[in-house]
Amino acid sequence: MGLSEIRKGAFSVMMFQRTRSVLSACGVALLTLASSSQAGWIQDTTYSDLWVGDGAHSGLVYDAAQELTWLQDANYAKTSGHDADGFMSWDDSVTWADQLIFGGWDDWRLWSVTDLGNDGCNYDVDGTDCGYNIDTATSELGHLWYETLGNIAWRDTSGNPGQPGWGLTNTGPFQNFERDLYWSGTEYAPGPGSAWSFNTDSGDQYFDSKIFRLYAWAVRPGQVDVAAVDAQPVPTPATLWLVGAGLLGLSLRRRRRLRRFV
Repeated sequence: MGLSEIRKGAFSVMMFQRTRSVLSACGVALLTLASSSQAGWIQDTTYSDLWVGDGAHSGLVYDAAQELTWLQDANYAKTSGHDADGFMSWDDSVTWADQLIFGGWDDWRLWSVTDLGNDGCNYDVDGTDCGYNIDTATSELGHLWYETLGNIAWRDTSGNPGQPGWGLTNTGPFQNFERDLYWSGTEYAPGPGSAWSFNTDSGDQYFDSKIFRLYAWAVRPGQVDVAAVDAQPVPTPATLWLVGAGLLGLSLRRRRRLRRFV
């Protein structure tokens, strides 16, 4: 066997091994895409802490920052036909959330408030549990409104009204996100006849009489596994094949080009 035949044989073996490695990598990539598409959650491209439910999880939004799952419809009490307009007293709102079954879960509740400092409202325009520009650790809805969605309060931290850009300007992937008052599930400690609420139009957290009729928004606790979630639209089988073929072709073409410099 001549030197030329030996070189050809060695090159063929090398190309076979490289092609097998590329095919193996493509297989792993395709399996990853397939498994992530079955996970049922797609990361929002603008608000990275939010994962929108797909398939069996349709109608849900997972809040990774707070490890909560929100109903995607912020006025589902109306949409579902439970209430004519979604405005309910605190007692009716709590009962609705407690009895709600959605997405296979029955542990729904209203979002909550953590009362800091002295019991009740420590009103201020910066960094307390009550007023504008609140400490968002005190409020699940407040955290979503301020931190995750990036909305701006009507008053700035100096107390000046009407600061530029204020209001519910960012609603994210949510639907029927009303510019109004929403009940929390937390009673107001100084007065059993009141409960905490949040104004999604102005960013003001306060308390109201339980007999008032406000909107209700249900959440459920718990962490959803987002480690394998695809941040892109779910690929079709044809797309998966094209991705694999493209990876293989790109790899072989790159290796051909590199061979010029061997």
